[in-house]
Order: sequence, then structure tokens, then C-alpha cells
Amino acid sequence: MQPNIEKAKTLLRKISYILDSLEEEASSVGTVERELLLEYIRALYDAVLFPRMDPASHTMQARVPVEEQPISVSKAPAAPPRPEPAPRPAAHVPTPDPVVSEPVATEPAVSTSPRTWIPDAHEKLFEFGVARELSEKLQQQPVKDLRSAFSLNDRTLTTNKLFNKDSDLFAKTIEDLNRLSSFEEAKAYLSRNLIDPLGWTEKDKFKTAKIFIKTVRRRYL
Repeated sequence: MQPNIEKAKTLLRKISYILDSLEEEASSVGTVERELLLEYIRALYDAVLFPRMDPASHTMQARVPVEEQPISVSKAPAAPPRPEPAPRPAAHVPTPDPVVSEPVATEPAVSTSPRTWIPDAHEKLFEFGVARELSEKLQQQPVKDLRSAFSLNDRTLTTNKLFNKDSDLFAKTIEDLNRLSSFEEAKAYLSRNLIDPLGWTEKDKFKTAKIFIKTVRRRYL
């Protein structure tokens, strides 16, 4: 009995096609491909060793192969990339309204810088003799704070006679004088800001002004 050459060639082509597909895609043999290969190999085995006999003609006739469509073995399509989440809109931060500062009314600054020239009428208020009596020496002892250098009676007399009964002006003057570092600065301060405006050179105020200045001088001894 001669083998069915045509059927064997067809089966070989199918087997070769499957093997080539697997080799090109470098994939492992799946269940479907394995079953097909076994089926084609068994059919090839039958076609070569056991060709069929046609009973009508009593001649050997190979089984007519059924043409099957080649099966394309391909990888499953890759899943589409997951879309990136849309960026969140930036949070709106309200812009604060500009702060408009209102001008603050301030009192005119009192100049405390020393001046080298003092009017002659003022100089007489700053002339002091040498203390000879014990009482005079005690009155020239240094003080650290002018607020403690005036008794209540002295403060009242000085405020009424030299500061036009303005106790706030007296307190501010003492505070300013306490901040100065020398008697020269104190002389310039008094000459510029108080002596002429308050009339300390007048006859009825001159003696009280001299006593006040003499007390102020103790702050810088």
C-alpha cells in the first residue's frame, strides 16, 4: 500500500505553520496549539501507514483531507494605558485687601541736641556761686532721678509759677531732662524750649527759675 502523499504534504504544511508561528512570537505552546499538533501528527501517521480502501473499486484510496483554515496564533492585544487623572484645579486664595494706614497725629518732637550758643539773658540763670554753708552743700548733692529731687511743695510752687499751672508740662520736662546725659544738653534744652516761651527771665519768675535749674543741675553732677 502506497502512503497518501498529498495528505501527508498538507498535514506537514499545517504542522510547519503552527511551529513557525510559535517560533516568531516566542511564546510557549498552549493547550490549543498542543492539541492541533497532536491531531495533525496522528493524521499524518495514519496517512503514511494506513491509507483507506475504496470498497467500490477495491483500490487503495487515501482519505480525502478536509481543508482546514490555518489558525493564527497571536498574542492578546495589550490593554490600553490607563488615562492619567485630570489635575485638580488650584485652590483659589483670596487676595487680602491692602491695608491703608491712617496717619497718626504726633506731638512735635522736642529737640534735645545741645547748642553751643545761649543768649546772654539766659546765661544768668545758669550762673552758680560756690556753696559755703552746709545747707547749700546739701542742696547740691547729686540725684539719680529728678522726680525725687522735688518735694510736693516745691513741685506745686514750680508748676504754678514756671509752667503756668500745667502739671503735664512739668512732668514731661522732668522726663526729658532725666534722659539727657550732661548739664550742657540740659541748658540747651531749657534755653530752646522753656525759658523764653514761659518767660523765666522776667523779674517775678527769675529767682524761682534759678532755683529750679540749680536742682536740675544735681542730676548731672
